[in-house]
Amino acid sequence: MRTNSSMSVTSNPTSISSRQPTVPRTQSSQITQIPQIHANLLLPASIIHPIFTMIIPARDSVYVMDRNHFLRLLETLIDKLRANPDNRLFVVEGLRELAQLTPGCLEASRVVGDLVFHQMCSILQDIWQPAIVTLLANVHEFDGYRVADAMDLRMDSPWRGSGPLELSTDLVVQMHAEAHS
Repeated sequence: MRTNSSMSVTSNPTSISSRQPTVPRTQSSQITQIPQIHANLLLPASIIHPIFTMIIPARDSVYVMDRNHFLRLLETLIDKLRANPDNRLFVVEGLRELAQLTPGCLEASRVVGDLVFHQMCSILQDIWQPAIVTLLANVHEFDGYRVADAMDLRMDSPWRGSGPLELSTDLVVQMHAEAHS
């Protein structure tokens, strides 16, 4: 008995080779890509790659929930420190939590393309340790206000008041120098 080796199984429309792989499609309301707008960033335009796009995640996405938790905790700590500088130990625990969350927030914001949040986390990452040391030193009540002012970021964003992203670099340098002296 001879078999014809040139026969193909692809003639059967239900064969495995004729099926197209199904690729899950995202709903247009979940993810939208837009060109990144660099108007309010402190980053020089030369270091922003021209093909960066920001993915706008859905409101119930893990990224948005983590970002909102981070920002609410930061705002709560600033308010508690301003309302009562004797809340230092509570604020220090919150700062330690934020310090642990910051690397993950940096990576997630880089992946999503949220450069404003990425820049904010980068700036704050340098503030956590000096702020914790300053608050634990328990020298003067005024130090609590200084730490709150250093962490208070005014930016043009939906999660914070309006105005450009500002941070007194002199205060950060001073806090950093005090922490290491």
